[in-house]
Amino acid sequence: MHGEHKATTLKGYRGNMITCSRISISVNACIQKEMPFGLGNTLFMIAGIIGIATKNGYSFGFEEWPSQEFFINPLPKLDDTKFAVHNVPRDYHDFDICFQGFDVPDNSNIHGYLGSWKYFDHCKDLIRHYFTMKKITEPYKDCVIISYRDYYQTEWAKLDQEYYLRALSHFPNKRAIVVTNNPEAAYKAIQLDCAYIHNSPIMDFYLL
Repeated sequence: MHGEHKATTLKGYRGNMITCSRISISVNACIQKEMPFGLGNTLFMIAGIIGIATKNGYSFGFEEWPSQEFFINPLPKLDDTKFAVHNVPRDYHDFDICFQGFDVPDNSNIHGYLGSWKYFDHCKDLIRHYFTMKKITEPYKDCVIISYRDYYQTEWAKLDQEYYLRALSHFPNKRAIVVTNNPEAAYKAIQLDCAYIHNSPIMDFYLL
């Protein structure tokens, strides 16, 4: 299935299989303060599931994904078949940030953020296939885009103006545009006299 890049509904599947049900509740809200998962986390979940599956020779499938309409190639779909939950061990503030390996039981519904590129480094072309986006807006040109996300949490390190100025010093002749979910918080942190753009997460992802 995944070798041919075909969208499939897996009805009554009886074989080695992994899935992730949590993408169905990750929506394209402009402000995600009350949402359980952001778009970036969702993309890592999808890529990690595909990576674990291909590494183990499993098939993979997903429930309905609200952001699917913005991508050219649909993810393989599941029916209502139930799978045993496999919780990925947490290693930082109740998140699984580091690589936890590929040892996942078959016929599993994985619950985890899968926040490492090591899960899908071996299948990057397949990930690019599923994450190829439709054209949804005109891209910004001849500029440096700064992505600033306000996660409303204190345990994550806050980057200050010095960090951004040091990065922008490598592009002295480019105008800067800040893409953010909270323009007020972004300006307070970055303090640059430039445009602060507030779009939906999927639009921000496309522009980046």
